Amino acid sequence: MKFSAVLLAVSQAASVADLNRQVVSAQNEITKGARSDGNALLIQLLLEFYLDDAGHNTNRAPQMLNYGCFCQLLETRRVGLGTPVDGLDEICQRYQRCTQCVAHDQSGSTVNVEGEQLACNWENGRYEISFDSGTGRVKCGGNGPCGTKLCTCDDELAFELAANFDLFETAHSSLRGFEFEDECLPSSPPNGTGIRGELQCCGDYPNRFPYHDKNGGRDCCVDKVFNTDEKQCCNSGSLVLIGESC
Repeated sequence: MKFSAVLLAVSQAASVADLNRQVVSAQNEITKGARSDGNALLIQLLLEFYLDDAGHNTNRAPQMLNYGCFCQLLETRRVGLGTPVDGLDEICQRYQRCTQCVAHDQSGSTVNVEGEQLACNWENGRYEISFDSGTGRVKCGGNGPCGTKLCTCDDELAFELAANFDLFETAHSSLRGFEFEDECLPSSPPNGTGIRGELQCCGDYPNRFPYHDKNGGRDCCVDKVFNTDEKQCCNSGSLVLIGESC
C-alpha cells in the first residue's frame, strides 16, 4: 500500500513538472505574440491535467472550452451573453465574473510583459504554478496580484469543469455545431441604467463576483450582496434587519 502511494506521488510529481514546462512554454508563446487567445491555452493545459488526474479523456478539453454561452474561451473568447445552457456553462459564467473582478480590483495597476507595462486583464496576466499534493490542486503564485488572482480563477474553472465532466453535452459545443450567435442572446438591459451605480466586487477569489452598488443602495457582506435600506452586515458576516442587534 505504501509502495503504491509512493508510485502515485512520483507519477503525480512528474505530471506536475510536465505541466509546469508546458505552462512556461505557453506563456512564452503568448508573450511573443505567437498566440492571440490570451491565457486560454493555459486554461486548456490545466483542464487537461485535471481531466487526466480524474481518468477522463483529455481530448474533450477543446470542446469544453468552446461551449455554450459562457465557455467560449479557446478559439475566440466571447463575453458571455444570455442564460447558461447547463451546469458546465454556469461554471464558466462564474469564471467570467471572477476574471472581471481581477480587472476591476487591479484597475489602474499594470503588469510587466516583456518590458512593456500593460493593464491587468485576462490577456496580460502571467503566473507561475506549483502543486499541493495534500489537496491535489494547483497552487498559484508569481508576477504579483494580477497574475496570482487570474491563476486562481483559471485553476478553479479547470478543476470544476473536470469535476463535472459528466455534465458535458456534445450539442452544446461550438466544435460540434452549437451556434453562439443564435443561442446566446443578450438579456434586456435594466430600466434606469444610471440607478445601477458603480461596479463593485464581493467575496474572495476564486468565488469573487461583480455587482452594482445602486449608488450606495447595495453593499457586500463577506460573500453576500444586500440592500442597505433593509439590512446591515455584522462583524460575523451575517445579515440582520436594520434595528436588530448582531
